Amino acid sequence: MARYKFKKKGEITEPRAIIYTRFSPRPDEEKSESCETQKALCEEYCRKRNYPVIGYHEDPIKSGNDEDRPGLWAAIDQLAPGVVLVAWRYDRLARSVYLQEIIFRAAKNAESRVEVVNGNVYSDKPEDVMLRQIVASFNEYDRKVTAARIRHAMIQHMKNGRKIGGTPPYGWQPDPNDDSKVIPHEKEQDAVDQIKVWHAEGVSCRRTSIWLNKDPDRWPCRGKRWTNVQIGRILARERKYGNL
Repeated sequence: MARYKFKKKGEITEPRAIIYTRFSPRPDEEKSESCETQKALCEEYCRKRNYPVIGYHEDPIKSGNDEDRPGLWAAIDQLAPGVVLVAWRYDRLARSVYLQEIIFRAAKNAESRVEVVNGNVYSDKPEDVMLRQIVASFNEYDRKVTAARIRHAMIQHMKNGRKIGGTPPYGWQPDPNDDSKVIPHEKEQDAVDQIKVWHAEGVSCRRTSIWLNKDPDRWPCRGKRWTNVQIGRILARERKYGNL
């Protein structure tokens, strides 16, 4: 196996490795590799290539489309000439073409490179860059399809009266006869309907919150007082999911 070397100002540096892992729990997580498993696979990859591992960073509960990943950015900050960023697969780094290219450009600017154990394409040749982007596009598409499928399932569960997560959304309450189900909250449902009516008439979220706060017994609020932020969230939920 050839050993890749990086040059800077005429000097030759032996490759060293920084390992990055990410794991996002999913319904089929038994088919996914945990951070510990990914780390072991990456370490074996580095041993075969004689890459001394000088750092390890992880994001154990983060989406591949999430830009707010402390472990990822800590790994990138540690990149330097001759340092290789190693991950299990490209989708562990990012599930969007945009974010993946940011990572590759950051590595290139640091005179470093990115290598993955499964599906490695680490050349800067145009055809290899295109291949990486195609792979990232499929990963991004898969993420969106998975999210849509889960969202649809959750909506159907809610419509069938099943409880999802902890506190039910505004307008719903736990079924006193069955902890696994929810039932409509009459006053909250009336408040949601009134919010939608005022919104259709062009009333702002701020004005709606003021009117609701004038009659808290009729329009109960989950909190001290209604705010325009709460109104906006309810309207956004209704637009996205319809009347659950």
